[in-house]
Amino acid sequence: MENLEELKQFLKKKVTSSFKVVVMPDFFLDHFVKFEDDFETVMEKMKAVIERGGGNILANKQSVLRGGNATNLASALATLGVQVTLAGETDPLGETLLKHFLKPVGVDLSLVSTSGHMSSNAALEFKHKGRLTNIMCCDMGSLENFGPEKVSQEIVAKLKEKPHLVAVVNWIENLRGTELAKKIFEIAKAQGSLTFLDTGDLSVREKDIPDLLNNLLLTGLVDIFGFNENEALLLTSYYDTKFNERRKKENVFNLADEAFKILGEKLKFKICMHTPYYAIILDKGKEYKISSFDIEPLRATGSGDSWNSGFISGLLAGLSLENQVLLGHAVAGAYLTNPAGSHQNPKEILSFINRNKLRDI
Repeated sequence: MENLEELKQFLKKKVTSSFKVVVMPDFFLDHFVKFEDDFETVMEKMKAVIERGGGNILANKQSVLRGGNATNLASALATLGVQVTLAGETDPLGETLLKHFLKPVGVDLSLVSTSGHMSSNAALEFKHKGRLTNIMCCDMGSLENFGPEKVSQEIVAKLKEKPHLVAVVNWIENLRGTELAKKIFEIAKAQGSLTFLDTGDLSVREKDIPDLLNNLLLTGLVDIFGFNENEALLLTSYYDTKFNERRKKENVFNLADEAFKILGEKLKFKICMHTPYYAIILDKGKEYKISSFDIEPLRATGSGDSWNSGFISGLLAGLSLENQVLLGHAVAGAYLTNPAGSHQNPKEILSFINRNKLRDI
């Protein structure tokens, strides 16, 4: 509670506006379909519709929002007051939508090219085993092959302006993600900028985990690596074949902490594992485990990006490690409980903290 009081005082001051962050490379148009029924019931209904030759499934809610890890991270950071530049590629319609979603919060879109194909995603959300979860059906668009050759002179010039932090996210949907991150991080680190990586759901590219580890994570180019419990298990399975079998049989959260410790021995830099219930951070050999806020989420998509934005903001502002994590939890919790799916400003984050309690872990 002492940490929360310190965090509340921080949120009352506008201290993040002096920080500059560059985020890349994706924007998605997200179409959300949230089913009222649980997963098994929805599957039964879908099967019945298919067997009768097609038709409707009612009792679902739908919305269209900005999507993509980089875009969501940029939106959340900017709403917290950070100066954010988004870099990437879309098409003219994507540019119009980006302006609609991100201009109001002040994100710089000058490094977004319109010479590509817009990425899009249909996110199906269900309740399953007491937890809100999702299935995302993606058209990767230009993101699929966003390699180093698409790093324009303008992007390089922005990186040489020495932003405080440079984030490359959504490695899993960019088949050139390792090459892109290496180039971007080499430039960024030469300027003294911090580098941040969040790969996304590694299960769709398990075969490429050796490339991720050996050609990016173990090169010294990554300062901070964010991931969730499932990604921790997949990465650990590369080092421990027994883990690969255990993760198929045992509870994810029973294994997650063990996986984190193994990764901490292999990755000699700051790593952050965020889960719905807690986060664990390893920094300079010291481990911190901090519970999240006890909430009923209204959605299952975008929580990781929101968490990253709070954590990064706290990091840049020089908060204690505990408060960096608590700010990540608060930003993610406020987003997940916001009916409109909007990111929240510091005043709204403060209000969220005052209304909610941390979980017991």
